[in-house]
Amino acid sequence: MLTSYTGELVRIRPFADSDEFADLNVALNPEDRFWGQSWWPLQRIREGFDKHAMLDSELWFSFLAIDRLDTAELIGYEVVQLPRPGMITAEIGTGILRRHWHRGFGREAKRLAIRLLFDNFPLAAITATTLAHHRRAVAGILAIGMRYEGAIRCSAFSNGRWAHKAKYVIFREEWERLTARTAEGH
Repeated sequence: MLTSYTGELVRIRPFADSDEFADLNVALNPEDRFWGQSWWPLQRIREGFDKHAMLDSELWFSFLAIDRLDTAELIGYEVVQLPRPGMITAEIGTGILRRHWHRGFGREAKRLAIRLLFDNFPLAAITATTLAHHRRAVAGILAIGMRYEGAIRCSAFSNGRWAHKAKYVIFREEWERLTARTAEGH
């Protein structure tokens, strides 16, 4: 499976080592005002990296580094759910350092992750979940062609209160039509 994909703004790729992932995880945590902090013990990161380089279907989610192309700077990670045999859907998510927000990097990383999953697995659909009140994340998910699937009520704790999650989906056929239109310049 080819795990590095390059767009116009960013590249997604495997992390070089456990320290690169751990340092990014530490930098992202204090900035997350929506989901809150979620610390991973360094030993757990090292064990996961040594076992499968953070890319394995045994994990609920795998992680790919997001690099800016113009500066070659690591700016975040793309979360991908690598499917186990028999799975027909997978999920994606994005974490970007705050100073790189609002420039299209997250949107492109999501598109690259969708392409990676549809190119390499016989999936019917890709999903994404975010907090319903996270307007910028919702806008980014919709902008890449995903559509609203439904709400999961009071399923996350955000900013000191229970919040709804919103689920989005794109089916393989929708993705193929969307990318064909983009290739044609429409």
